[in-house]
Amino acid sequence: MRDEDRFVVLGLKGWFSENCASLAENCLALVGPDPTVSAYAIEGFATLKGSERVSSSVQMLADGESIGFIQQELGDYDTRDSHVVGLLYPTIQQRSPSIAAFVLDYPGCTYVPEHSGQKGLV
Repeated sequence: MRDEDRFVVLGLKGWFSENCASLAENCLALVGPDPTVSAYAIEGFATLKGSERVSSSVQMLADGESIGFIQQELGDYDTRDSHVVGLLYPTIQQRSPSIAAFVLDYPGCTYVPEHSGQKGLV
């Protein structure tokens, strides 16, 4: 890399830092009936919000793994994961009901849609 390329790379780094949240939100528009596409669309959002476990569990589901195997490999969702499920759920419930049901039913998930006590979580 040449010295003059450094300016371009730093500019791209700044642009990405400023836009990564909106890019992750926009990716959720790709969630739909195809579980593989949906898993990739959810991955960036969930990881950005601090839950690699939600991201990985949905990827494993798309790969055909059982919930028991996924839990054995990744463990239960924790509070952070449940928070991310709460952020995802309003978008994915209509677009991919099977993934929405999976994340709600995943062991350890404490997010309950439409529960008045959950509003502070999201």
